[in-house]
Formats: sequence, C-alpha cells, structure tokens
Amino acid sequence: MARKVALARAIIPQTEKCIKCNNCMTICPLAAPTSWGTETFVQLTRFPHLLTYDPLFYCFYCQLCPDVCPMNIDVPRAVEEMKERFNREERGRLINFLLSQADLMTRMGSRTDPVSNILLRFPLARAFLEKTVGIDRRRDFPEFERQTFRQWFSRRSQEIAPASSGRIQISSTTEESSQAAQPREVTGQGVERPSAGATQPSREREDHDKAPPWAKKPFVGIANTQPAAPLPSKDLKVAYFVGCFADRCDPQLAQTLVKILEQNGIEVIVPEQKCCGLPQLAYGRTQDFHKNAGFNLKVLSQAVREGYQIVTACDSCALALKREYPHFLPTEEARVVAGRSFEICEYLLMLRYEGKLALDLKEVPLRVTHKTPCHAIAQGTQQAGLRLVDLVPGLTRVEIQDNCCGIGGTFGFKHESFDISMKIGERLFREIEKAEVDRVITTCPTCKLQIEQGTGIQTIHPLELLSTAYWVE
Repeated sequence: MARKVALARAIIPQTEKCIKCNNCMTICPLAAPTSWGTETFVQLTRFPHLLTYDPLFYCFYCQLCPDVCPMNIDVPRAVEEMKERFNREERGRLINFLLSQADLMTRMGSRTDPVSNILLRFPLARAFLEKTVGIDRRRDFPEFERQTFRQWFSRRSQEIAPASSGRIQISSTTEESSQAAQPREVTGQGVERPSAGATQPSREREDHDKAPPWAKKPFVGIANTQPAAPLPSKDLKVAYFVGCFADRCDPQLAQTLVKILEQNGIEVIVPEQKCCGLPQLAYGRTQDFHKNAGFNLKVLSQAVREGYQIVTACDSCALALKREYPHFLPTEEARVVAGRSFEICEYLLMLRYEGKLALDLKEVPLRVTHKTPCHAIAQGTQQAGLRLVDLVPGLTRVEIQDNCCGIGGTFGFKHESFDISMKIGERLFREIEKAEVDRVITTCPTCKLQIEQGTGIQTIHPLELLSTAYWVE
C-alpha cells in the first residue's frame, strides 16, 4: 500500500488540475469497450488503494487525449511514469518486457526464418506461446524476413559507386551492428548520387508538435493538378530511419521508399540505428528507452549537421523522433533531430507543395479507403497519407468514419487484451466492409495487421500505391 501511495503522490501534481469535463473519454479508444479510460487513469492517482496492474497497462500510449484536454494534462506520460515505477517496485510481467523489446523480438524472428514463420502457423505452437508467454493464439503474426532491409541496402551500396568521400554512420551488413555500444564510421556514403533532383527543402519545422502548413490546405482537386517534373538539384538528401518492423518484417516497403526517393533525385543513406524506443515507453521501461534514444540522437544529429533530413515510414517512429525525444531528453541534439524529422508522406507532400516532387504518374484503377493511425493524429500528420493517395490518378477513394483499429502497437497481441483490441476495432471493421473497397490504405504497420485480421481486406502503405503509379520495379 505504501508503494502505491508513493506512486500516486509522484503523479498528483500533473493530474490534480482535472475538471472532469470528459473530453478525454470521448476520444479514448478504451472508454467504450471497457470500464477504463483516460479519466479513470487520472482519478486513480487520487485513490492509490485502487491502483492496480490492469488500468495502468491497458493504456497503450495512443497520445490522443492531450490534444483535447482543456487543462493541458499530459495523461499518457503521467501513466508512463506510473508504469515505470510499477515495474520497478512491483515487478513487471514477462509479456510486457518481451513486447517492449521490438528490436529483440523481430531480430529473433528474422534470424530463425523460415522456422519461426512455420512454427507460428501451427496451433500447438500458438497455444504454447499463449500459456507460457501470454501472446494470444488467435493473433495473426507478421511474416519475418531472413534478409533484412538493412542487409539489402548494405549489399546494394557495395555494388554501386560511393556518393562522395564524406563520413557518416552507415548500417553494416549484420544485425549485430544495432547492438553496438557506439556507431561505426565508414568512409563514403555507400549510395549512388543521382544526377537530377531538387534543392534542399527550406522548411525548418522547429515547431514540430504543430500540424504542418499543408495540413490546413483543402485537398479537393489535388489529384487533378498538372504533373510537374522535379527541379534540378545537388544537395537533396535524407537519412532513412527504418524502424524494426520495416527492416525485418516488411523490407519490400523500405526498398520501395528508397527507390521512390531516388527516382525524385534524392540521395538516401541508412545510418546505424536502434529501435526508436516507443514500445519501451508504452510499457514503462524508461531506462531502455533512454539508451536507445541516446544512441539514435548521437547518430542522427550528426546526419542533420551534414545536411540530411530524417525520414521514416512508421508513424510511431516519427512520433518518437519529433515529440518523445525532446521531451524525455531535452538536449540540443534532440531539438535539432526533431526539427528535421518527417514521416515519409509528410516529407513527400512538402516536396510536392514546393514543386519538387515528380508527378508523372500512371493511373491505378482501384477502389480504396484510408485509415488514419492514432500516432499520425498525435503529431498532426493525419492528412499526409490522404493527400499523397489523392495524387495518384485513377483511384476511387471512399470516405469512411475513421476509428481506432484497436491494436495499440502490441497491446492487441496479449491474451489478456486481445478481445478488447478486437472490440475497439469493430466499428472500423464494419465501416471498411460497408465501403466495399479493393484496398485499405494506412501508414502504420500494426494497423495493417489488425485491419487485415478484422476484415480480410489487403491493407497497404501509400508508398505502395505511389510506387505502382511511378512504375517502380
């Protein structure tokens, strides 16, 4: 009991301003299917004898509630602190530790492919995981790939001429490099310098928590604008923060990103990197998050100093780079990295509005709808995927009532929360099924898993549509 009181007292200064307006409950994905929700987390700090595991770890760090709170209470971070203290003083559960280690789990799955993928298809193996670890046997798993994206990129880089004699940290050919204590420096950038492109985007994005200017522009009619060729360039270049999922479970998407950027005259490097750390924050493992964030900031800040923008195709990674790093590590490195980090759709739309994105696209005759991930809403880039899709001619885009899919990163993998996860997603699944679409578009890899499991409809990233329209092979 004394420990619970200590937990509560540490958080009360952040939550005592609550006026019980219930704004947060209208947006919290947990409010409808459970008795828990944002206000519940706030009020529990005032009644420490009720503070238990379930309400704390049901919060999956969607980051939707801070924007609707009139008192500016940062509930997700307050809950994260309670989780961290709970793990330290009450001992956390094994399932939470494992799911917080996205880098470790995806690396193990990749290295043991095809055995890992075959085993995960067998009911007995799934039942074993449920009984011993706590991962629900009904959950569809992603396919692990033996050859990771970073291995592909490293081999490809060795086959082409280095871009210059500059120095930057580049991914090595082995997965062990991500566990190194310090980044490894190599000479040259290991990428082919394009002959044409565009000038470096001028927008600094210093106020990275606000929606970018293009998010406020009406998107009606964008798909009918005249194609434009990219402007000549010498310096347009990006550092690609791949993320655990794209590297080992969807390397084809990562390869597509590189090819699209290169087609637009943009030089691409892949620096050394670790997991962004957001899964660790979601499970209250703050020390692990700080280690990963510190490593990434050291490498990425060097890339920014050398003139690189940072892009990622994962909304959660983008949220970590833009918002979580400056909050938890308020350093100059974090500020610089945050101001130069972009979700890939946001980055391409920025180029488009500056007249620097090639729009010579062929028609793609598909009927699609779009699912906006929670972490895209949290960072103000919720319209980026929509607007990028609207650039592709021939599409029929069906509007639906957008709702949280319910997977909450890895929240929906746990046996104790699988049913809640699917219950949260029911409204979205019904909306998608009523739309009768060929594809669902989303920028979040775990949203893709949940939507495909809940509807059976193929779900893809906007880059995959753009790549088809570009004739990228």
